[in-house]
Amino acid sequence: MENSIKSEKVNGEKCYKISVKEGQAQKTVWITKSRSFPIRAEIKFSNGDIFEYEYDLKFFITKLKDVELPDFSEYTIYDYKTKEQVKTPESNN
Repeated sequence: MENSIKSEKVNGEKCYKISVKEGQAQKTVWITKSRSFPIRAEIKFSNGDIFEYEYDLKFFITKLKDVELPDFSEYTIYDYKTKEQVKTPESNN
């Protein structure tokens, strides 16, 4: 198989199956038609080795409470538009 683009279903989802011959490897990726996200990838090497990867992309699942904010107490903070100093280390306490 050389380079090709075909349609194929993966886990019930319609996908573009894109295959490319690159050096001694055949690389294939499946991209969902509805969301344009990769959901599977495969590399077949000429020695018979195969590397397979299943993507599990999730968006908008992180909440602000899950993010730890850094300690700004030792930083001087500037307004990015006006370049004016907003806070100094002394005023952060």
